[in-house]
Amino acid sequence: MLKKIASTLVVGLAVSLMGCPPPANNQGTTPPAGGETTAPAGGDTAAPAGGDTAAPAGGDAKPADTPAAPKGPDLSHVKVGQKFVYALQGGSMEMVWEVTEVDAANFMVKYSTQTHMDMGQGKQPVGDPTPSEWKHVVADTTATAPADTTTPQAKTEKGTHKVGDMEFECLIVESEAGGTKSKTWVPLSKGTDTPTFPGMLKSESNGTVSMELVRIE
Repeated sequence: MLKKIASTLVVGLAVSLMGCPPPANNQGTTPPAGGETTAPAGGDTAAPAGGDTAAPAGGDAKPADTPAAPKGPDLSHVKVGQKFVYALQGGSMEMVWEVTEVDAANFMVKYSTQTHMDMGQGKQPVGDPTPSEWKHVVADTTATAPADTTTPQAKTEKGTHKVGDMEFECLIVESEAGGTKSKTWVPLSKGTDTPTFPGMLKSESNGTVSMELVRIE
């Protein structure tokens, strides 16, 4: 312990002596040949010749990567004024979706819905149109979704579904819950797994069609 304290004192003394300024009247010293001069105020800031210097502004720094645009559905088949007509309850009723706005940049379609019924004079609209909105939300691929233990396991397969002269690629989803077997045809953008408008082409419950897109006007 004593040796350690002594060593500490010696080192401290040496440091204090090294830091002392030279005598004011230093007449006994001769400057070395070559006329070396005292370093300018500010200390050792000058880098030696050929040394490593800081990279100049605008050097080899890589520019920030431009983020890729999010991938969304193809909405080229949707036009303002179009009417997507669904048959309900075996055709006794119809649900008409009329497109009012297409915002392809934000993957959104606005439309109005109105029920049509036949009350002896052919199918007539019932009530006022109701504004609605369909929007695709780009999935966050970095997030981990919590396990869903409430939704029954669904069976899926790819297929096609034709509406008039338009054929859709679609995802066919089958599930069962509470004794009811459901089957739904979801339209996809061509060549992808991304759902597109109108979101659903056909729906069955226990083998009976409950809603089906029958024409596009």
